[in-house]
Amino acid sequence: MSRGRMCLRARAWWVIRRKRQVTLADLLLTVSNGDEKRAYGNLNQFLRGLAEAGVLRRQGRRHVRWRLARDLGTRMPVVRDDHVFDPNSLSVLVRAGRPRSRDAR
Repeated sequence: MSRGRMCLRARAWWVIRRKRQVTLADLLLTVSNGDEKRAYGNLNQFLRGLAEAGVLRRQGRRHVRWRLARDLGTRMPVVRDDHVFDPNSLSVLVRAGRPRSRDAR
């Protein structure tokens, strides 16, 4: 990635904070330029991780919308297997239903 260019998840986080409510399709149309590998899976995993940590709320069953429940700040949260790291507050948010690893202390 070249300097000054944001990654797919960082662009998605910016859009989520701006719009407050999005769909996965909206995000893909807005932030993906077609060069990213597995953009759909990548963003879907990002949204689910943020929802499990309480940052987003999932609304609907068939037509899912993601609503921002907790604005962590300008820097993109980092989603891991069992936690979400917030670089703005330097805190760790545990993902619901996931056993916490020893590294996420």
